[in-house]
Amino acid sequence: MVSFEYPSNQGTLRPTIHGYTICDDINPCVNTTSSTFNFTMLNAATELNISLTTIYNLGFTETVMFEATSVLTIITRPEAPTIAGVNKLLTYDVAVVDVTAPIGGDAINGYVVNYTRAFVTHQESEEGPFVLSVTLNNLKSNTMYSIYAAAINDCGEGAFSSEFTYVTDPKPVTSVTQIMVSTTSTGLIVTAPTQDGGVRSLTTNEIYVDGMSVGDFSNAEVTLNGLVSNTKYNVTVFSTYVDPAGMLSPSIVESGIFDIRTIPSAPQTLILTGATSDSFLAVWAKPLGGDAITDYEVQYATEPTFIAPVSFNTTSFFATISNLTSNTEYYCRVIASNQEGSGDPSSVDSILTDPASPILGFSSNTANSITVAVSVDQGGGVDQFVEFEIEAEYNGDFYTATRSTPMITVGGLPSARRFEVKAKAVFQIGTTQTGTQPMYTVPGPPQNVQISEVTETSVRVSWDPPIGGSVISGYTTTLTATSTVDVGEDMAVSETNGVTTSVVVTGLATNTDFSVSVQAENIAGIGEATMDVTTTLPLASGPASTVVAYGTSLQIEWNPPPNLASSPTYSVVVYDAFGNQLFERNTVTSPYTVSPLSGSTVYHVTVVSEFPSAIVRSSETSRHLTVPDQMSSLMLDSGSSDTVKVIYNPASDGFPCCEITQYEILVNSSNGNQSFINNPLDVSLTFSALPNTEYQMFIRAWNSEGPGRYSLGLTVFTNPGSVGPARYISSTVHSITFEWDALVQGDFIISNYVVSISPYLSGDGTAFVSGKTNATFTMLEANRQYAIVVQAEGVFELGSKNASSVVFMSTAPSAPPSPVASTASPPTTSMITIEWSCAEFRGCLDITRYQINWVQIGGNQSDSGSEVIDTDPDSCEFAYQISGLRINTFYSISITAGNDQVFGPPSDPIEICTNPAVPDPPSVQLHHQQQAIIVEWEPPIVGGGVEITMYNIAWSSASDSGHKQVTVSNSNHTAVITGLLPVTTYEVTVQAINGHGTSSVSTTGTVTTGSGIICTEAPIIRLTAEDLARFGAVAGDQIVVSSREINYQPAANQLTSQCKIPALVGGAAEFHFNLTDCEPLVGFVVDKFDGVDNTTLLYTYTVQLARFTVLSNVVQRFDPTVSFDFHCVFNRSLAVVSDNVQPNIAKDLVAMDPGHGQFDLTLDFFTSDHYNTSLVGSPPTVEVLTFVFAQLSLGVETNNVVLQAEYCWATLASSPEDPVSYPIIVDGCPADNTYDEPGAILVTRNYQLNTVQFQFKAFVWANIPDRDQTMFVHCNTMVCDPRNEEGCTDLNCGSSRKRRNVPVGGKIQRVTYGPIMLINKGEDLCAEANGGCEDLCVVENQSIKCLCTAGQKLNIDGRTCSANKYYGAKENQEVPQFVYLVLVAVLLVALVGLSIHKKQS
Repeated sequence: MVSFEYPSNQGTLRPTIHGYTICDDINPCVNTTSSTFNFTMLNAATELNISLTTIYNLGFTETVMFEATSVLTIITRPEAPTIAGVNKLLTYDVAVVDVTAPIGGDAINGYVVNYTRAFVTHQESEEGPFVLSVTLNNLKSNTMYSIYAAAINDCGEGAFSSEFTYVTDPKPVTSVTQIMVSTTSTGLIVTAPTQDGGVRSLTTNEIYVDGMSVGDFSNAEVTLNGLVSNTKYNVTVFSTYVDPAGMLSPSIVESGIFDIRTIPSAPQTLILTGATSDSFLAVWAKPLGGDAITDYEVQYATEPTFIAPVSFNTTSFFATISNLTSNTEYYCRVIASNQEGSGDPSSVDSILTDPASPILGFSSNTANSITVAVSVDQGGGVDQFVEFEIEAEYNGDFYTATRSTPMITVGGLPSARRFEVKAKAVFQIGTTQTGTQPMYTVPGPPQNVQISEVTETSVRVSWDPPIGGSVISGYTTTLTATSTVDVGEDMAVSETNGVTTSVVVTGLATNTDFSVSVQAENIAGIGEATMDVTTTLPLASGPASTVVAYGTSLQIEWNPPPNLASSPTYSVVVYDAFGNQLFERNTVTSPYTVSPLSGSTVYHVTVVSEFPSAIVRSSETSRHLTVPDQMSSLMLDSGSSDTVKVIYNPASDGFPCCEITQYEILVNSSNGNQSFINNPLDVSLTFSALPNTEYQMFIRAWNSEGPGRYSLGLTVFTNPGSVGPARYISSTVHSITFEWDALVQGDFIISNYVVSISPYLSGDGTAFVSGKTNATFTMLEANRQYAIVVQAEGVFELGSKNASSVVFMSTAPSAPPSPVASTASPPTTSMITIEWSCAEFRGCLDITRYQINWVQIGGNQSDSGSEVIDTDPDSCEFAYQISGLRINTFYSISITAGNDQVFGPPSDPIEICTNPAVPDPPSVQLHHQQQAIIVEWEPPIVGGGVEITMYNIAWSSASDSGHKQVTVSNSNHTAVITGLLPVTTYEVTVQAINGHGTSSVSTTGTVTTGSGIICTEAPIIRLTAEDLARFGAVAGDQIVVSSREINYQPAANQLTSQCKIPALVGGAAEFHFNLTDCEPLVGFVVDKFDGVDNTTLLYTYTVQLARFTVLSNVVQRFDPTVSFDFHCVFNRSLAVVSDNVQPNIAKDLVAMDPGHGQFDLTLDFFTSDHYNTSLVGSPPTVEVLTFVFAQLSLGVETNNVVLQAEYCWATLASSPEDPVSYPIIVDGCPADNTYDEPGAILVTRNYQLNTVQFQFKAFVWANIPDRDQTMFVHCNTMVCDPRNEEGCTDLNCGSSRKRRNVPVGGKIQRVTYGPIMLINKGEDLCAEANGGCEDLCVVENQSIKCLCTAGQKLNIDGRTCSANKYYGAKENQEVPQFVYLVLVAVLLVALVGLSIHKKQS
């Protein structure tokens, strides 16, 4: 049945309704006068088009008007289908329900199937125009299900079919385990799975081996005998389940195929052969059986019981056993293995290793013998050692020696020969030997050594070759000092001169005894030495050198000869420049002073050494020069404060050379400074000096040898310098005061000065000033210019005095006449014009400017000022306008005349008053309250001269304005504006008012009033009898009132309203929704402001009946087809701050209205966990193995929403779908990457505030060049309401956490950051072959660590990667520029606990 309803009300402007015509596309049209019409006898699942025509009576006879509505299309619900059957697919947990279409039309979109076990109902559906089956998944084994099917179309679900019973198959056997395996038998443990249900019971398990039954077994353990070794068998188990009640047929389920194996038998025909001193070869045959041998274990030991054998594995049929002990018997066996295990060992064989060869080494040799060292490893000692035999062969001659000890000497050999030597080790059973080695005997001594050509430092040594036949490779000649040298040590000199038989040995110590030895050498070594002796000759002393040269003497010194056994005596011989001997001094010592001599003269000196052996040696002749004689004192020529000039007599030259090269003047000043002035051959010198300073000067002459002695000193005093220019201090009409800087110079205090003043340098006045640096000249003419000069007086006078520069200063002009008020421009409220004339006596200088001065007379505030104006010197009448004065105020005004330097005295003052006026605007400050503004202001600075009596205050906003006048005292300047709108921005101005008028407006102040909700009482909703009839409601039914769309879920998932329809009064029910009687399912949202002056609030509500339809004992559905909307208007008379009721938000969320907010979602990266310094660079750069700190932010601070990162990952390329990726956050928690060390990823904040913070260690991508090492980071995020569980996840990321996936219905948003450049600054151990890693390679703690990309896991070898079956990629979604999310409208929570007066409903 379909009910059709249409309006019956009539407006005053429309004609009277006469009736209706209702038509559809199946039944004939029907006329009716009723306002409702029921369609019956319709076909199920059929589309029906309905139209309505309204007939109006126009008031005239048989005159009607027709008005047609649009066509309404409806679809009837389908009938119940029939379940044709249920078919099992491949496994017990999947079945297909086949249905037969119900009777009726074809408006069917698909089918829904409910299937129930143990009072738990599940539902599956399939949609499509031709669907006649529904697949059921995740069924329980061995379980009975009740199945119902219903058809669905656009109108909803139809009726369900009758019950269809279906029983699933039991689970098959899932495990067969081998035990007690041998070569011909095995035990089996058959594990029966746990069934989900118990409809049928297990009776038997029939086992098939390679397709043949071996019997029925109900026990868990079975033994199979008679099998072939090393063979694989296929085992299948058929399990039989029966219904104990006999209602169901038996069920036989087949397991999968299980592989079992027998272990191998022993390998065949083991043979040991090919023994050496450290190895042998083992060969064997494959054991019987057809299965694959995985490997062979080869065991060997030194005893036949194999108590502690050595073993290794191989896949070949032979093996070389090496690194063995020589001369030892070994036992060996082999064991074969397959996938099931190891078989029996083979038969045992043994073999003896050979003895080791001896080791021959050289020890020493002589000219007639060779000694060798020989050893042999006796190994296991099976063959006993007897002795060593040494054989040396030269040119077919053999020399032998036998001994059991390791050191053996072969004697009787010729010298300087090469021998081929080998060694043998003799055992009781066998003999081993070495190869031959060359060895040599050394040469004999050289013959007939002779000494010749002896000098002070060298000798020649000659000899004949030694006796013998070997090639001599060289000779060594050694001279060793046998007498004491000058340093007290012996001296040895060796010369190796090849194969010649003569050598000159140099570098010997003089006057020294030496022993001489000569040795021959060949490849075997150095032979015996031949000895002799010699003595070197003594040397002369070194030449004399000048220690100090004087004008009349020389001090000389010399070095004695080296290696003196006894000291000689010395004589000094002196010659002139022409070689003539002047005198000789005998028996002298160094140093020695030669005199008498002449100044600046050349002399030659020779030192003679006479030895006790009567040998005389003369040194080289040395040249010496005396310096010039002392000069006479300097003489003063002239000087000033900064220069001194001296003159002097020249020094005499020597003969026949050595002229005077220059003069040197030493200048010492009294301030401690010292200077040397070099002057060419001139007879005068002028040098710069400091003023007021004492100087002492000395002079000396120089030649090429050096300087002579200084002359006696000359003392000079310089004058003081110039004083700085005088500085102007002040002047009057008849005086000038000035000052200057004290002159601080040199060694003497300057306290006396001479000052001069003259008009235009005519020299009119001079004064002497002592003890100060300022002066005043009086009795001067007014307005006149004077020249001033200052000079300092010194202690000693040297030349003329220094005067300061000239400074010009002026006296002041005389006072001008008093000004007068202008008659042409009388005073105004803020301006006065004055006039004046020039002074009677004007002086010599031009009057170029005037200064006007004014000051307020009386009053509690001070106002004063001055102004300088430039004037025409030729003019004598002046005027000036003073503006910006206070209103209604007396001022004193005077005039001062000035020249270019100074102003004179002021004129006599005059007093003038400004006119009164309106006041200036005040200065305003504002403070907001809830629906009120506090206005504060400062009185005007200029009061207008008249008392302020009142202030005018004006305010306005986009929807509200007003003004008021207040009378205040001088101490209170505050007003309060009330009755304003909440959360509204107002502009406020203030004006001051006095007896002359109103000031201009003050600067506009802006302030916003506080927030609040204005209500006085809870809304009252009255349901009339007609409303209740439309609802079909009765007393006790639940009513839900909400300002949003109501979408009820089954009762198990949704709170139900506690607000029920009370007992009806007069057929109607009245509700007071005060959030106490009706629980928190009531919520209110301000829809808009209403009223002309915005004094009321308009709310929109939806009312629905919360009646549940009971479909079964576990299913309830809410019927939302009956509802209506209404509006409430409330007075805005009281303000309540919503923050005061903030604790009540949580319990009111169920019915709060969602709003929409707009936020900027950003992802940024930082350098530390303080999150205050962003990464820098273009692109930003991070170093591998350092932490990267990331922060997601909404850009706002609010307690109503939280930000959650559900999944974050890094990729090599910018695309989020790049397969080269690294997971960071999974399901809100750190990713469990098997290759990451603990703490490599940290999530420090998630689902807590408006930000998400996490960090991870930087890495590099495998097989990617350094220049391409970049990283892009992506995050899928969700914005949640923490007070509403829908769409939010309360994370628990502990070690034993269980993650909860973010609901699929939530709105996931993605944000991306990149690129970030990755730099590996450590040693690049990964550069070669990727460090041995298959995928990612990083360097950590100077070692290689292998990693795998997303979807891969690191294998146990630590190098390779394989697929991770537990890894699943997250669904990617498009990212809008902004995140839009649903927010709770907390503004309306303030309704809690308030009384609201209803204006209308």
